[in-house]
Amino acid sequence: MKKKKFLKKIEPVFNFFKGMIIGVANLVPGVSGGTMALVMGIYERLIETISEFFTNKKKRKQYIFFLLPVVFGGIAAILLFARTFSFLLSSDIFSQPTYFFFIGLILGSLPFLVTVHHDMRIRPIRVLFFVIGLGLVVLVTFFIGRDNDVDAFKINLTLFNMINITDISIKYGLWLFFCGIVTSSAMVIPGVSGSAILLGLGEYRNVLYFVSELMAVQLIIFGIGALVGIVVCARLIDYCLKRIPSNTYYFIIGLVIASIFQVVMQSLESFKLFLLPVTLSIAALGAGFAIAYGVSKIKRKAEA
Repeated sequence: MKKKKFLKKIEPVFNFFKGMIIGVANLVPGVSGGTMALVMGIYERLIETISEFFTNKKKRKQYIFFLLPVVFGGIAAILLFARTFSFLLSSDIFSQPTYFFFIGLILGSLPFLVTVHHDMRIRPIRVLFFVIGLGLVVLVTFFIGRDNDVDAFKINLTLFNMINITDISIKYGLWLFFCGIVTSSAMVIPGVSGSAILLGLGEYRNVLYFVSELMAVQLIIFGIGALVGIVVCARLIDYCLKRIPSNTYYFIIGLVIASIFQVVMQSLESFKLFLLPVTLSIAALGAGFAIAYGVSKIKRKAEA
């Protein structure tokens, strides 16, 4: 009895560190925060909390007690590691291997996705869902012109010597809001990487920069979009996965494969055919695949 009470008291501490693991996973393209939540045994509780937070008044205090440490842990991890990823992607030496590492991570997650449901046979309607998912990322990134130059933002005000207030166009603000919705929606599905989708949309590096430089306007807009995506889309995704799971996963696979092409195109912009970067890139590709594939196998064992 005493042991149970003690575990109950320190549960927020455990949930904080679980949130940190989920936060790090959400930063890395190809690694799914949803999978990490599932492996650590809090996925179903997390989805229930998100889905019923505003509708179930009786359990709201319980939901807050559970959710706050997880959220703060995730935010802490993102703030701690965003600068590292931003540095790697802007480095002349490490940018190419980093992109290849991300490609490996995304490729390594595909075996999990294509076998995630017991019935994944190819059917015309499922192929249609796949094409819609594939086309959505390509069309959106092609037709919506975005200001991807993070250096173009003029800092108008700095608060507490840390938080930067900048100008932002309405068009780019709406795009960031949309990216927040799509990314957060993907994050709640095990096996699907929100960062991979964000990378495919061409905003991964920018969002890392916004976090590392604490650019308030951009982060608030993206954060509101993410909140809308989590609250609204978690219920929609939960509904689709229960009613039409195979079609939904074909749609998700389309999104993920489209993100691979987008990442490859981005990596080719600074591709170097020298011995060191090519060797590092091949090693990074293999390491990324092995990590993502290994995580998916751990997830399967956790489900068994």
